[in-house]
Amino acid sequence: MSVALLAFDLDGTTVCNDHHTVSSRNLAALENAHAKGIELVPATGRAQGRLPDFLSQLPIRYIITSNGAKITCLPDNEILYENTMSLSFVAYILEQLNPYPIYWELYVQGCCYVDASMEHIFSKLPFPRGRLEMMAKNRIVQENLLHFVKKHNLRIEKLNLPYLPPEYQHSVRLLLEKIPDITVSSSLPQNAEINSTTCNKGTALAYLCSYLNIKREEVMALGDNGNDIEMLQFAGISAAPSNAAPCVKKIAWEIPATNEESALAIAVEKWCTV
Repeated sequence: MSVALLAFDLDGTTVCNDHHTVSSRNLAALENAHAKGIELVPATGRAQGRLPDFLSQLPIRYIITSNGAKITCLPDNEILYENTMSLSFVAYILEQLNPYPIYWELYVQGCCYVDASMEHIFSKLPFPRGRLEMMAKNRIVQENLLHFVKKHNLRIEKLNLPYLPPEYQHSVRLLLEKIPDITVSSSLPQNAEINSTTCNKGTALAYLCSYLNIKREEVMALGDNGNDIEMLQFAGISAAPSNAAPCVKKIAWEIPATNEESALAIAVEKWCTV
């Protein structure tokens, strides 16, 4: 059965390690796939406001963001699907994390909101320039953020912990395991991404396929990390770059190239030529 929809992760899969650049071969492969009638669907842990600029060059109608918390129809930004968390529940999680000096941010309606109290930690995050630039995109610093979210009745897509210092990683992960009704995943080393228990890229992709009347056998998905697993399991064809996490390589065809070596293009050229 030919591919009708191509769902592709961004960081670690499609873009280079600077979190911005996409190879000309990857871009050409996506354009050629669309020319064959294949629906292109980015599926990312990023908030919509942090999407890389190259996506605007592609004929994309739907995007899955915040690990499946939202599907947006472009170009009008109509929300097709949402799976968000309540403010009270997020406040409870943050209360549990309070003993640890960890930077956190909320993905809210496509933007990244940061409490002003986190600024001193943000300035010390040990990230390369490219990742810091990505994190600065659509970043809104707000005094008393939880009060602000409540006042404006904003919907929380994801609680993001971009960096867990080595000395706290084990303790924090154990703590998160004990909190019911959440999904904890990772898209980058040393981070933790918290969504509602029913939220993941696979659930969102299944909803979109039902909406578009596309069978799962007609779906190809590409991803590299733990937050891609459900999406890869849903798709009829799943592939992962050679830099992917071991848990991903167990369930997907391993592309003989990394994200820096146009792994996406190799997979698309192999499976989307019909």
